Amino acid sequence: MGKASRIKNAKAAVMEQKKEQMALAEQIKKRKKLTSIITTSVVGAICVILVGIMAFLTIADKTGFLLRSKTALESNNNKVSMATFTYILNQQYATFINNNSSYLSNYGLDPSTSIKVQQISNDQTWFDYFAKQAKDNIEEMLYVCERAQKDGMKLEDEDLKQIDNFFAELKKEAEEMDKETGEYISKIYGEGVNESDVRKGLELSVLFNKWYNKNVSSLSYTDDEINKYYEDNINDFRTVDYLYYNIVPAVTSDMDVNEADKIKLAAKADADKLATATTPDKFKELLKAQLKKDGITNEDTIESSLTTAQLTNKTYDKDFDVSKWAFGDAKLYDTYVYEGEDGSYGIYMLTKVPSRDESEQRSVAHILLTKDAYKTDDGAKEKAEELLKQFTDSKDKSLDAFKKLAEEYSEDPGVKTNSGVYENFKKGDMVAEFEEWAFADGRNEGDTGIVKTTHGYHIMYFIEEGNPVWKDNVVSTIKNNTYDKAFEQMKKDFKVTSYNKNFSDAPVVIL
Repeated sequence: MGKASRIKNAKAAVMEQKKEQMALAEQIKKRKKLTSIITTSVVGAICVILVGIMAFLTIADKTGFLLRSKTALESNNNKVSMATFTYILNQQYATFINNNSSYLSNYGLDPSTSIKVQQISNDQTWFDYFAKQAKDNIEEMLYVCERAQKDGMKLEDEDLKQIDNFFAELKKEAEEMDKETGEYISKIYGEGVNESDVRKGLELSVLFNKWYNKNVSSLSYTDDEINKYYEDNINDFRTVDYLYYNIVPAVTSDMDVNEADKIKLAAKADADKLATATTPDKFKELLKAQLKKDGITNEDTIESSLTTAQLTNKTYDKDFDVSKWAFGDAKLYDTYVYEGEDGSYGIYMLTKVPSRDESEQRSVAHILLTKDAYKTDDGAKEKAEELLKQFTDSKDKSLDAFKKLAEEYSEDPGVKTNSGVYENFKKGDMVAEFEEWAFADGRNEGDTGIVKTTHGYHIMYFIEEGNPVWKDNVVSTIKNNTYDKAFEQMKKDFKVTSYNKNFSDAPVVIL
């Protein structure tokens, strides 16, 4: 082959190689572009998916879908979701706040802050406390409901009506708050909680009460049975009163032994002197002198100390020497000096010997009407008179008929659970005018009347004279023992599983 031909062929080879390189470069360029398109699409799709998941979780959180998908507790035939658990937890929390509103600062509890961040102790939050309460209550209901179902017990129309009435009242409250019922339920019982979650909790509660009322509350005992149990367990139903003061020797760890012993002997002498009192007045006289000796000179402080020195209704404690003395051979106004493990001296005077509470009790039903609902005081009074006349003119003057009237008209918050009935209260439990009517001489079953108190106008219905307090306490104790025995058997017969790890998911209400 000639040189020219070799050059031509070489150029052709180079040109072919360049073409191949250019083609390869173009393919690489296309691949890079394609990869870029694919990567962008995948990342975009992932972002869309994540946004979707987040949106779903937010919606699920608000609707309670996730709460309902998790189990809090379950038994052989019943399951409680975290949504129902949340309802019960927040309901218990609200009840605690309502019952202890005057003492919340003492508890260190702030209703305006989440209980999940408020500590009771170093290793327990208030949420932990209420979660434990909810868990224990649900667990107990599940055991009893299993027993009830095993016995063939179920909710009847009358039982379901109780639940429907609850929701009717809830709907009314929601309307007053200008909210939808579902929104209101979620607001007061926890985000995501709905009517079905609350209904499940109420169904368990009503079935529990149905079994309890049939098998425990309805039990009755003869006087002989009550008296025998009382005599066999007498110290469980008697209390004593003391006058009491505690003297603490002012001994410090860096003090000379001789000086410390001298101070201790002086404290013992002061205690023995106070113990020489033979009457409450003499005890208080010597206590005044001791307080002044201890450096307390302010008269108001001294009077306050004399008041707090009186200890009332102290029960028997088999592990406390003072209690053994008081419930043993001690006589009225005897004294006792108790040396504590810290070297202090407690001086006790017995001011009431062991005795049972003979206080009389009464049971009544009432309908409360207030001027807030009827614009004026006279308006509430007129409505009370109108309702009383309506009741007394009717053919049915039974307690059940009165309770229905109370459920419809009474403004007492307790009417939702007690239908206006207050059982077995003693003097001092209610406002004065309410008590005066209930404890009036000659009061008979079915008596009615109107009483005005600071709360408003009360339409009264007398139910009965109750047992003295001690007798009721004995009956309650026997019933509790019966229930405890039955409950222990339930724990052997049925199984309840608690999923504690899910409890932290419960949203809490900020009150």
